[in-house]
Amino acid sequence: MLRIRTLVYLEGDAKLSTYTDAESKKQTRLDLVERTLDVLSLPQAEIEARRAAKGAGVGGGYSGSEQDQAIASA
Repeated sequence: MLRIRTLVYLEGDAKLSTYTDAESKKQTRLDLVERTLDVLSLPQAEIEARRAAKGAGVGGGYSGSEQDQAIASA
């Protein structure tokens, strides 16, 4: 699951459709079918939580990208 403020790069197909809802209002919907999804950087809170968990010997093994590490050290 991705958290808010996670920067991603997405490739895929997009389809825009319109429909009428139960209240007879026109609605527009964007459907995305993902082919490729790359996480470019994590939010600062996520980086810190993973570092704390790693320091406590819990889970993961994610060391972060160079960009994440540069942000965390700033």
